[in-house]
Amino acid sequence: MPGDELTHKLWLAVSDHGQDVGHDRNHAGHSPMTPAGYRIPLLLWQSGHVPTPDAHALEQRPVRADWLADLLLPRLGITLPGADSARDALSDDYRWQPPVLPIAVANYLD
Repeated sequence: MPGDELTHKLWLAVSDHGQDVGHDRNHAGHSPMTPAGYRIPLLLWQSGHVPTPDAHALEQRPVRADWLADLLLPRLGITLPGADSARDALSDDYRWQPPVLPIAVANYLD
């Protein structure tokens, strides 16, 4: 259809909380005091050809939910003052910075 090339489609699924499922202790459920309580799944799909780092590199890349605007807005063609490509997990400029949490998290990928 004419004009379809201008239509961008993006789908995002992200959990609103982590879930402790007994990997580190005998507990299942919400846990604000374990690393599992802060790790959340994120699924992102976008239509069209989208240049990104290779898939394996992305699987190993932690993403911060509080930085999602810096990831999503460029994919939607939106630019804002103060946007930071170093916080865009799909950018070559991405630079991970651990968040300040009330617990110590040694590895954000386990």
